[in-house]
Amino acid sequence: MKKAFMAIAATGLSLYAIAATTSVSTVADLIAAVRDAKANDEIVVMASGSPYEFESTDFDLVGHLYATNRITLRGSTGNPADVKLVGNANRILYLAEKGNTIRDLTFMNGDCTGYSKRSVEPYDVLRGGAICFRKTSDGSVVSNCVFLSCKSVQGGGACADYSNNSTGGKFYDCVFDGNSTVDNGGGGAIFKAISVRSCVFRNNSAIESSGGAIYGVSEVVGCSIVSNAAPSTTKGFGGGVYGSTLTGCYIASNYAYRCGAAVDSKFYSCTNEANSAGDYFEFGLSAGGPGCYAEDCTFINVGSSGNKKIFGSTAFNRCRFGKGSFVTGSFVFSQWVALTNCLIANTSGYRLFEGLTSASTITSCTIASNSYTFASNKASYNPFITIRNCFFCGNNNGVDIPPVATNLVVSIDNCILSAEADAYAPYAGDGSSNSNYYTVRTTFKPGFAGAAKDPENPYALTLRSPAVAKAGVVEDWMATATDIRGAGFPRLRDGKVNIGCYQCWDPILGFSIIFR
Repeated sequence: MKKAFMAIAATGLSLYAIAATTSVSTVADLIAAVRDAKANDEIVVMASGSPYEFESTDFDLVGHLYATNRITLRGSTGNPADVKLVGNANRILYLAEKGNTIRDLTFMNGDCTGYSKRSVEPYDVLRGGAICFRKTSDGSVVSNCVFLSCKSVQGGGACADYSNNSTGGKFYDCVFDGNSTVDNGGGGAIFKAISVRSCVFRNNSAIESSGGAIYGVSEVVGCSIVSNAAPSTTKGFGGGVYGSTLTGCYIASNYAYRCGAAVDSKFYSCTNEANSAGDYFEFGLSAGGPGCYAEDCTFINVGSSGNKKIFGSTAFNRCRFGKGSFVTGSFVFSQWVALTNCLIANTSGYRLFEGLTSASTITSCTIASNSYTFASNKASYNPFITIRNCFFCGNNNGVDIPPVATNLVVSIDNCILSAEADAYAPYAGDGSSNSNYYTVRTTFKPGFAGAAKDPENPYALTLRSPAVAKAGVVEDWMATATDIRGAGFPRLRDGKVNIGCYQCWDPILGFSIIFR
């Protein structure tokens, strides 16, 4: 039943329709309501007790539901489990205009893989098994929806931006489960979007392309991205994510032939756990890509066994590597790396660095209680790492940076290193400064806070630490930076920087004399 809302013009009796709300309870009525909707009309799909099953013979070539105007399409109860739209061999919804609202629905088995390629738009685009957004800068909002087992050919097993420019829909509080794209284009769940927030991605796959769950999303915030895959041995990059920016997300147990977690993406305050790759890399870059950037992130159980490489072409700032990171047998950092304000502690691996191809840096990091070979003694290695203001302590049961690293290190400046006596003789003449502080491990007291005092930051510095007494080199970026703990812990104290990723902010104790 359709109810038209009317308004009366102030200057007379002329009437004009503002919008209409249509409630539907059958597939035929739903198809007709979407087809005939005027701009801003609302279609309410009633909970009928059974799914809305579209027949494969009853659809427009674009999809079962073809909205030529801006609409609102929603389920009647607010619970997506109550209203299910089942595609059956066709895309479910095609949105031709900008600014639609889609909510409280479940989209199941949307499928545009059987379309024949045609020469007239929009029929020749095979993206978005459940929803395809047609207009540039669409801005449509999809909220509280579930997408199950939808698939496409050219990208976005569930949802896709037709225009291929990262300006598709906005997705809030949605679940994407078991969707896939079967050929090129990428994004087992989503291909190109403006924003994705508080969504769950699981068991999605880009079978012959990249981005097992997400491809090309401008912002991904507060999402769970778990058990997605990009398995192709020739095109599979980024088991979880390709070419996106993520904040506050959990990325775990994703798989790709290359770059199990992500490729060519940025990460802020994310946790990455137990992602894996068939060939190499946890994070990295696609052919010609920019690589990855991670800030304030935590890495848990990363890497794979069998001498696989974990990180390729990635910059890290205020990141933590621990809790089982760097599975024994793995190479850790490869191609290019910049580590700043990072903590690497209680990890193990075969080599910390392998096959660097360009100048890398380790600045103001704490690297403690790890078990690894710093670098391989291969004659083909050129010295590519500059190490500055770093605190090495208790690594490798004997020496923090073993002699084989001389094939890799350009210089070590203003660092603290612990080892047995005379362990650093091989560094004579390698370009390192004489400002390093070499210590004998058996008598060395690093002055860490310890787990009893600071469970979250046991490697934080106390005033007794030599890293406090022996100030590091102050660099321009430190003026506005914090230490690894973030807000409230400026990187400089009294214009000086401590060695390592922590700045000591313990109160300086003294005494006072009071005259009466």
